[in-house]
Amino acid sequence: MTRSETIKFLNEKDTYNTIMGILDYKLALNSGKDILTDYPTHSFIAGGAVANTIYYLLNKNKFDSPIINDIDLFCINSTHEPHQYFSHHANENFIHTTLNENINIDGYGRVWRGSCGESLSMVSSNRFGVLNEVKIDVKLLNNSEFNEVNYYLDILKVFDLNCCSAGIDRVNEKIIYTDKFIDFLLTNKIEVTNISQPLQTTYRLHKKIKELKTDKSNLDIEMSLIQHSCFKSNINWIGPEWLEKIKDNNKLFHKYFKIGTDNEYTPYDGAESYHIKDFKLQKYVNDFNFYMLDNDSIIAFWDLFIRRKNIKNYDKVLTFYQTIGKIKKESKIDFIKSLLMKKKPIWFSKNVVTTPISSDLCILTFLGECPNYLDCDFTVSDLRTINNFDTFLKNNFIINSSIFLVDNVKDHIKMVDYVYKRFIKNGVFREGLLNKLVIKQKKLTKISSLNYDEKVKSIEKILNDLWIKDYHNGYHSIKHRFVKRKKFNTIDLNDDFIF
Repeated sequence: MTRSETIKFLNEKDTYNTIMGILDYKLALNSGKDILTDYPTHSFIAGGAVANTIYYLLNKNKFDSPIINDIDLFCINSTHEPHQYFSHHANENFIHTTLNENINIDGYGRVWRGSCGESLSMVSSNRFGVLNEVKIDVKLLNNSEFNEVNYYLDILKVFDLNCCSAGIDRVNEKIIYTDKFIDFLLTNKIEVTNISQPLQTTYRLHKKIKELKTDKSNLDIEMSLIQHSCFKSNINWIGPEWLEKIKDNNKLFHKYFKIGTDNEYTPYDGAESYHIKDFKLQKYVNDFNFYMLDNDSIIAFWDLFIRRKNIKNYDKVLTFYQTIGKIKKESKIDFIKSLLMKKKPIWFSKNVVTTPISSDLCILTFLGECPNYLDCDFTVSDLRTINNFDTFLKNNFIINSSIFLVDNVKDHIKMVDYVYKRFIKNGVFREGLLNKLVIKQKKLTKISSLNYDEKVKSIEKILNDLWIKDYHNGYHSIKHRFVKRKKFNTIDLNDDFIF
């Protein structure tokens, strides 16, 4: 099937009804009475049960019946109370698995960011036979409305494997899925999509490949990603449930991990530490400091440089990083010399330190937040303009430039143009106006939209609501240094910014 044919199949009402029927039968068979209509319509059915059933319908020649180990039902509630278990990195803290009674065991009782800036937290999990009821709390921002349906995709996007990223929207009677799930159906290859729990994902990756009888030709690349993810933290923690799994799968785990350290600290009773064994670094990895990349950006890096999902975009981004001197150009002569000298590969160990790129990580950071960021027509010069704009904001205002981030490079260039026209007057950057925008936007949701028109509309609403007597008084005005020209009423987006 083609991509469009697969999407059409998923969007058909018959497909939805068939999946609901199979899940209802499984639930009734297990409990003897329960069916999914007994549970609130807004609760979200997602993960392996739904995804495996879809996979079965498209691959009936491989299976007698769909593989349903359990049915995960996500009950989404709103709260204004702050979440207690924030991670250091956004959008990373969810894995589709059965939880222990203590939600913080094995590190699952954590928080991640929603698409509009809200925080989502998994607060409890209760097992009723084959049904696993998971409670999700959403901490709303000020003045934001609560609708459970708005968070279905936020839940799917933090699953650790692409083969699980599908769910059932019973409110609108349709299937919800991610682009990465479509990739899985088309390629028959399982890919890692969340790297917050290396050991657990290793187990699930191997288990899913075996269960679904998928193509495992990419297994080494996916395990390499899991290994590289440990740049984030050399030591991770597991609880009693996973210690038992290690005993039962000793050969698999000890191929990649060392269990236990001399660290006397433990986050909770029964916890044990683990860390990755030394491994071979992939090409270009040593040009980046992985400690500076968040988890989504690491996945973006992997899609671009290692999985090579879009060669055209890969060439442009590679050229951009080469032009700013962060990745060295390798000539044919150098390549031949390296073969003749039989250079040993670089391995990761506690003695290896990567070279930082400083603020020039923005393209990968944006790609981590917007997976389709590069899916448009753009030039290397566009990337340079955006990088310079990002650096300008960070150097002069020390703010997160993602406040102006939009869906793709093409629209991001439009946003740079908009900021230029809105915040520069008579050659002076209106710093006071920007500061007020940054303070005000933290209380609103709409500005977090990645749609260009919605974001501009939201910014305009904020600015129009502000009463500014004199934005020069009390603020340091930064002389305009965006482009080489001295004429300020227009902007040439092909010019480099000067810093």
